[in-house]
Amino acid sequence: MSTAVRPQILPLPSDVSQNLRSYSGGASTYINFVNRLKVDARVLWIDLSAKRIFYDTVKPGQTHRQQTYVGHPWEVVADNGFKADYLPTVTESDVILDGHPVLRPLPPSVADNLISFNGGSSTYVNFINRLTAPIKVYWVDHEGKRIHYADVKPGESYRQQTYVGHPWEVVTADGVKSNYLPTVAESDVILESNIPTLAPAAQSSFQALKSIGGQPATIVNFINRLNVEAKAYWIDYEGKRVLYATLKPGETRRQETYVEHPWEVVAENFKNVYLPIVTESNVILERDYSLKPGKIYTITNVKGGTAVDLSGSDQVSIIGYQSHGGPNQQWILESINGRWALKNRGYNKYLGVGRAGLVSMTPLNGVANPIQWDIRPEGAGGIFRLFTPGSALVMDLAGGAPDNMTPVLLYQPHSGTNQNWKFTEVST
Repeated sequence: MSTAVRPQILPLPSDVSQNLRSYSGGASTYINFVNRLKVDARVLWIDLSAKRIFYDTVKPGQTHRQQTYVGHPWEVVADNGFKADYLPTVTESDVILDGHPVLRPLPPSVADNLISFNGGSSTYVNFINRLTAPIKVYWVDHEGKRIHYADVKPGESYRQQTYVGHPWEVVTADGVKSNYLPTVAESDVILESNIPTLAPAAQSSFQALKSIGGQPATIVNFINRLNVEAKAYWIDYEGKRVLYATLKPGETRRQETYVEHPWEVVAENFKNVYLPIVTESNVILERDYSLKPGKIYTITNVKGGTAVDLSGSDQVSIIGYQSHGGPNQQWILESINGRWALKNRGYNKYLGVGRAGLVSMTPLNGVANPIQWDIRPEGAGGIFRLFTPGSALVMDLAGGAPDNMTPVLLYQPHSGTNQNWKFTEVST
């Protein structure tokens, strides 16, 4: 299991700092203040009346973990003049104090109207590429034209002299654009792929969801990795669904929205609701093909096209049969000692073998004692192979025949697709 990476909170734009205050009712969360400066940093909570309340001093190289709430801003002031404000997210996140303030991308709605203005003070911006592909850096000139200045390779940075009031655009290898306005102090633009991904809301809450006013603005990127169109709906203040975008396969929609404004995405055999957080986040539309204990699946052979069926005639034989979705073709997945057992929903018997044991060419039966299968992904799209313990044998549709009553048996592994099985979760 991979270790989760906490999202990093970026400083708020300096022009909003004077108006910050806490709002009640947000979810409990945590912020880690990580001091990579060479001086002390003081952590202050901005209370309900906009007063700064001192909480802790973080020494160089130390971290302070702070319980807080969504909607409660925090300010950090360091002895070298560093000062920045941050808004917590629903998930635990980090504030990295490393010298330069980090610029936030401008809202996408202003990109077409950006131009440079004269008279701003000289400053510097560091473009830091933490992506795995190059980025392009453009100055937006006095007429709004994009003037190419640099290509920045992965892992490298580019320091650019500029002026306050001169916007810059960064374009990633996959065409995603973001715009930034320099500050008086030298600042960083960090391109990285750790934008948090929103998890779907619980389906039980779908009907009750509606938007709540007065929340902070934020951005959600809807990324369609499905092979069908997806529609994104805003759920308004009365709970009505308002269509905002139709995303073709492979398309991305960068959407301005607000915290506590839910969104519903609908596609063929796909419907989820997402709740934005204070920081920019991604909604990745893709089908989850991971196997889940307790869920019910139909299992279809890739070559023959028939379903794994516990025969109704003898309630013992495991056969390939034309898919009809009945209970004798539905299998409950159970987790046992790091492996999997499959229990037939119709007859409460397990997918296993009889007295012949784990021997090649042995037909599978519905039995009381299950095989503890080692189920391994075979490519994408919910395709798997089922190995016996020790990986000596696999589940095989005899000859890959599409005929009803074809035996499902154990056989030595080979490259044939009659040993590949598609698991499809059954809605209950």
